[in-house]
Amino acid sequence: PPEAIMDAIDLRPGMVVGEIGAGSGRMTMWLAQRVGPEGKIYANDIDEGALAHLRQRCKEHGLTNVVVVLGEVTDPELPAGTIDIAFMINVYHHLDKPVKMIRDTLPCLAPGGVLAIVECDPGKDGFHPDHGTPVEEMLAQLKEAGLAEIEVIDPPWLRHDYIYIGRPAGE
Repeated sequence: PPEAIMDAIDLRPGMVVGEIGAGSGRMTMWLAQRVGPEGKIYANDIDEGALAHLRQRCKEHGLTNVVVVLGEVTDPELPAGTIDIAFMINVYHHLDKPVKMIRDTLPCLAPGGVLAIVECDPGKDGFHPDHGTPVEEMLAQLKEAGLAEIEVIDPPWLRHDYIYIGRPAGE
């Protein structure tokens, strides 16, 4: 549920979000409406075809606060020091080098910025055993990537997923 997820990550009007793995924008549309015209969404993906579709969707919906960004496999290509929330939803397990991607994402965060990841866990509620990232593995990788404070949220309305909110070490 997009609204509940945005509430859980404390997304507010005026914020700047870097959505990593935005694809064709299923969540981007919700994020853009929540941050409003005073906020901004950097919608990143490595699939130019999906991003072309996202550009069209934003045009059709009159969303002028979305900047589409073609990233690289390990670098989201987001502007340094500007992102209040770097966000991924069910993308993490698709990353070729997740630790490097997180390391390359952290410099994009503004002071006080956080990384928020919604990720399925193959062991949670009998979910598919080959899909997602186990919570122990997620926490180890996020720490290895440079996150110090990591909150794990297990809302009852997400049967197969956890929400991870992390802050860079030294913040």
